[in-house]
Amino acid sequence: MPENTPPSALKALIEKPGANSTPFRDGSVFPGRMVTLRAACPENYSPDSPVMFTHHGVGRNGADYRDYWLSFAAEQGWLEIVPDFSEEEFPDQPWYNRGNLIDEEGALNPPSQWTYQIDRLVFAALRDAGITRRTNYSLFGHSAGSQFVHRMLTFLGTDGVDAAAAANAGEYTLP
Repeated sequence: MPENTPPSALKALIEKPGANSTPFRDGSVFPGRMVTLRAACPENYSPDSPVMFTHHGVGRNGADYRDYWLSFAAEQGWLEIVPDFSEEEFPDQPWYNRGNLIDEEGALNPPSQWTYQIDRLVFAALRDAGITRRTNYSLFGHSAGSQFVHRMLTFLGTDGVDAAAAANAGEYTLP
């Protein structure tokens, strides 16, 4: 598999209404690691449909989160994307909940290496592939995903984000 997922491969996310998935790699942020993108595609999907990213909890069960949102995505007409950070590819809290902010010695990693970049990278790739014409997206995170979302917004800002909800985090980062 190439180091970067070609935009054309993302068409698998909208291949049919309902549940879809495809691997995603970006060698600049997490070289050698793959995130599975789980999608809930509505029947009435178009490139103008809203895009919502959902971040799973500590159970690393992105397919379950995607499946939970299937009926809501269909009802509301939005494209739901769940970046599934497997424990094998992104072990423990440093890589997921804590976004790869610091290295093993406790030094700050450059922002270009933070896993918090995932939504921006995927959204840009969706735009490059013509899957969306939208300029903004929404976010939802639950449990560890809530920690991911609120830290992402804290450290990267809200550029490109229409709305965000962080639910039931086990801990919060205070400014």
